[in-house]
Amino acid sequence: MLNNIYSIESSLLYWLHYQQSLTEKVTELGYKVDVLVLREQWVLNLFKRDVLIHCDGVPCWYGRTIIPKKTYQLKEKKFHQLGTAPIGSILYHSNDIILKKRRFFNWQSHWYHSLTESTVLKPHQPLMWARANTFKLKQSPLYLMELFLPELINKVIIND
Repeated sequence: MLNNIYSIESSLLYWLHYQQSLTEKVTELGYKVDVLVLREQWVLNLFKRDVLIHCDGVPCWYGRTIIPKKTYQLKEKKFHQLGTAPIGSILYHSNDIILKKRRFFNWQSHWYHSLTESTVLKPHQPLMWARANTFKLKQSPLYLMELFLPELINKVIIND
């Protein structure tokens, strides 16, 4: 039993530290990936985009991108035309966008409020992990938070 717990933790750690697009990695593993755009809106001078990524029809992670207006304007056409494509198609394939910082943390149940309202999560989910990324585009920031839902761990990470 202890070996099984250790392997799950090391697998999870690999995914939390993974330096490229999660969507592309999951696709390479043979899963059909779909992006459901939950919300795209401007709030003051910030563009916010919330998505739910499905693997073979199962919700596996939630993503929130926050792009300040100054950063958005630097690649306005690409961001505007994103549609249902994953943001990683821009972030990990542009020479002028650099990952500057990545943090990961446990997602606590009291943070669920905005997500449960949009039915992404159900109350009382098991403990989950998230990673917060800060990218730079010509010294202007762009933020991406990815919340690993239980099915990502159960369906993809354990089977990787």
